[in-house]
Amino acid sequence: MAQFNGIAIGIASSGRKTDLRWSLSLPSLVAPVGMSVAWLVKTSDDRAANRQTIAEAAVKGGASYLFFLDDDTVCPNFTLLKLHSEIEKDPTIMVCGGIYCTKQEIPAPIVFKKLGGGPFYNWKTGDVFECAGLGAGCMLIKTEVFQHLEKPWFFEPHSAPEDRVSDINGEDVPLAHEGGTDDLYFCDKVSKAGFKIMAHGGVLPIHLDQEGNTYSLPIDSYPCKGAGLKPWPKSEGVNTQIPGWMSEEELKWLYNKASKFQSIVEIGSWAGRSTYSLLSGCPGTVTAIDHFLGTPSELETTHAEAKISDVYDAFMSNVGHFSNLEVLKMDSTSASEQFVDKSVEMIFIDGDHTYDAVLADLKVWVPKCSRFLCGHDRDFTAVEQALKDFGIVYKEGPGSIWYIEV
Repeated sequence: MAQFNGIAIGIASSGRKTDLRWSLSLPSLVAPVGMSVAWLVKTSDDRAANRQTIAEAAVKGGASYLFFLDDDTVCPNFTLLKLHSEIEKDPTIMVCGGIYCTKQEIPAPIVFKKLGGGPFYNWKTGDVFECAGLGAGCMLIKTEVFQHLEKPWFFEPHSAPEDRVSDINGEDVPLAHEGGTDDLYFCDKVSKAGFKIMAHGGVLPIHLDQEGNTYSLPIDSYPCKGAGLKPWPKSEGVNTQIPGWMSEEELKWLYNKASKFQSIVEIGSWAGRSTYSLLSGCPGTVTAIDHFLGTPSELETTHAEAKISDVYDAFMSNVGHFSNLEVLKMDSTSASEQFVDKSVEMIFIDGDHTYDAVLADLKVWVPKCSRFLCGHDRDFTAVEQALKDFGIVYKEGPGSIWYIEV
């Protein structure tokens, strides 16, 4: 890895099958402004050895930070921003991580006030607090800490050192897992070196198992009580766990607008991030139109996953449970032929962002709209030029949303 001063994102994988939702979440991670990002991946059956190799590579490459991301942990897109903000508040803070849960029938937070003392629950959603250890599947580390630690930095303590025993009922019992797995082994070393480890209750990743089941803090758990969290769709119609590029503010705007219309068409749905908000708000039918093959001009960048994964499967996994959903798995122009003029109350355009494609969408869909036309990414030069050339004098919504009342 070439010398740089940014964040190295390390994925220590066993080589197991990954969930498409995890893959699609990767390009959504937002790095702190002006900070470069490098990706480090190590695959083998020994996770601790993988982490050790990645950490050494990050240090050698000159990275200022190392962010460990497990291949079964779906992090919110703001994860790096929030963890970086907290870790820079105190020079003695060397680790800051999100809190995800065990893959159990009753999920427990993987954060500990005392190693060996079990999961710590006495915190509230949004709290940031010092801890003794937490899972490394969503963990930001200042690489300078490694200068103060003896190797190995990561180790799976399958057997206890000779001096790690505890008096239990008069008997010296070896504590093979007082330090837990390799992540807690690392945390233990950091704490003993005199540095702080912070847990961020505002960064709550989803944990996935091999069957596609998701695990997160129960709504009635102590950290969530009083936080205003409610099961979907009784919330504000925003699910930021679904991969995509729209901000929470933009999604809330879509949800509120959708509540006013009985028929909505969405051009470009990808994994369903915006579709979720439209479906949650609309009392009528939302028709999602997408061929789910990715935009040709973006297949090497933001839509690279479409070349190796089934985006449609991820979309249906995320929003297929909504009874007001209809899907047209085809290109935008072909789909428009199934609608008569003025038959759709609200149309949201967020498909191919090239000039010709945006212009083509406007030509076929504007006649179909009866009340409210809107779209995303007005800050794209091609999108802005197409709107101008078509004669659309739009109003600005939050973020990069544009809209007109027909």
